[in-house]
Amino acid sequence: MKRIVTALLLLSGALLAQPLRKVPYRDIRPPDILEGPTIQANPNPRVPLAAIIRLKTDEPARVRLDIAGPVKRWSQVEKGFRTDHVIAVIAMRPARRHAIRVTAIDPAGNARTARTILVHSTPALPPDFPPLRIVTSNPPAMEPGAIGFAANFTTIGGGPNGSWKILLDRDGEVLWYFHDPTTGGGTLERLENGNFLMGLGGWELAAEVDPLGNVVMAWAPEKLVGDRPPGTILLATDTLHHEFFALPDEHPADFLALGSEARVYSGYPADEADPRILSPRAKVIGDIVLELRRDGTILRETRLLDLLDPYRICYDGLNGAFWNPVYQTPEFPSVRDWSHANAVIIDPSDGNYIVSLRHQDAIVKIVPGATGPDGVVWILGDPDRWRSPWKEKLLTPVGPAAFEWPFHQHAPELKPNGNLILFDNGNYRVVPPRTPAPSDTWYSRAVEYTIDEANGTLTQAWAFGGPFDVPQNDFYSRFLGDADPLRLTGNVLVTDGGKSNAQGVGFARVVEVTATEPPIPVFEVVIEDLSGQRNWTVYRSEKSGQ
Repeated sequence: MKRIVTALLLLSGALLAQPLRKVPYRDIRPPDILEGPTIQANPNPRVPLAAIIRLKTDEPARVRLDIAGPVKRWSQVEKGFRTDHVIAVIAMRPARRHAIRVTAIDPAGNARTARTILVHSTPALPPDFPPLRIVTSNPPAMEPGAIGFAANFTTIGGGPNGSWKILLDRDGEVLWYFHDPTTGGGTLERLENGNFLMGLGGWELAAEVDPLGNVVMAWAPEKLVGDRPPGTILLATDTLHHEFFALPDEHPADFLALGSEARVYSGYPADEADPRILSPRAKVIGDIVLELRRDGTILRETRLLDLLDPYRICYDGLNGAFWNPVYQTPEFPSVRDWSHANAVIIDPSDGNYIVSLRHQDAIVKIVPGATGPDGVVWILGDPDRWRSPWKEKLLTPVGPAAFEWPFHQHAPELKPNGNLILFDNGNYRVVPPRTPAPSDTWYSRAVEYTIDEANGTLTQAWAFGGPFDVPQNDFYSRFLGDADPLRLTGNVLVTDGGKSNAQGVGFARVVEVTATEPPIPVFEVVIEDLSGQRNWTVYRSEKSGQ
């Protein structure tokens, strides 16, 4: 015992002998709330479920909102530290009374909660809101986060068209919506800063919109005809179409997009099935992959007509309906929609593009900025009608007998394991000159492929949908569609977005399924007007944080 006491005394003496060090002062006083908090309904009528909270603090702080509805509770935390706080409150369900507790937190973690509890009641959904029908909802088995999509409608027999950008929770309740009174195109992407990237007024106007529905920035091609928000940045390209998404911060460009160009070719195919029938001249539309900065600078263009065979024609490749409003002239009253690209992504393993070419019935991997066939890494698609040197780029199926090519597909994505997943629309299910089976036997799928790039082979790894749905034809979208792999659960979010019911009225569904065999739906919402007055479509859907 004496030895222990002696050791402790020696140790304490040594510590006392050390020079005193200054300990940084840590302010433990929480921030004061000088003004507010107050709450008001969002003045922008396009986003009526949102509200605005204002307050001032005596020092930089961020604000946490603890929100309680009749059933659900959640929190929303402000990004960054400031003294003047204007906070967009979202995720409040419609026709509900919400109590909101406001807490200011400084950088040291000191917190002060306002004495006043704010109360806000949201309006009911309007009568013309998209007709959502929840078929299945199993939240414990679902990927966390909100489901976002754009529901677009056209009125049968003439009348208004429009678009609603919507967020749903895992029970299928509406969290937020943005009403676009014109038929808006494409996607609803949640950005890192909390804003949304969306199409407005059609395919050709891309906009960043804040949670209150205010346009922060907008981009449009020089040839855009029609209204555009003040300050819209005009891009040196004929069009924007199908794809416009944000790139990660480490990329030199801010956005990846699709544009288009027109070229005139002589001796061009005039019949999809019979290659002997030619037109003397034809105006052919080719797609361009664009890398853009926020200021509209185009950093790089990759032109598909420089890389692939411009004379290869599959079904719908001679139909100019999509591009005629932009490119038709008296000499060329109808143009040729040769490739109809509808998606592009970047493979993070090598920086190359993967592009979906609907009218080529092919997914292609290409080198950014390349020209000539050498810029093609591989081609995934039915091998018919590919000639040299492109046919040497074709991937060869191997492995189990269960394998099918995709046709008229959409939205390729890479899974964390490197597999490619996409939405196979299934139009025609053959390449000309083969004659397709009757259209009531066509079917769609979400399908996953394993690609061995070194050996030029691929294997079908998984599929949801397929011929087992026929003759009920429950799973066929003649256009649109998406299949997104979800990282936490491994589930797949499928957009079956361009369907028709027995009366020929268009409708859509979004379904989350497990990546098991067989796949099990854990969520499904159908957007369908049972009165038969409106066609509804959904191009893509996304999962994001609320």
